[in-house]
Amino acid sequence: QAVDDEVAVKFQPGVTQEQINSINQRFLTVVKRAISLGGRWHVFKITDGTPAEIMVQKYLDLPEVEFAELNFILKTDLRP
Repeated sequence: QAVDDEVAVKFQPGVTQEQINSINQRFLTVVKRAISLGGRWHVFKITDGTPAEIMVQKYLDLPEVEFAELNFILKTDLRP
């Protein structure tokens, strides 16, 4: 199951925080969290109602982005 208003994005090596901020302003997204795997993974919250599937494609169209996907909720089954 995916979160309706979030996307997970991995940026290309060398992309600066200033570049990420500029993209966020343009796409009307805000950083929900940065995942410290080399500082390149971020989860963004979509603030303007754009469907997450469309936002994923907008990020994938950018040369600064290596990977983008819906932010999926993972659940574990702890039954023996």
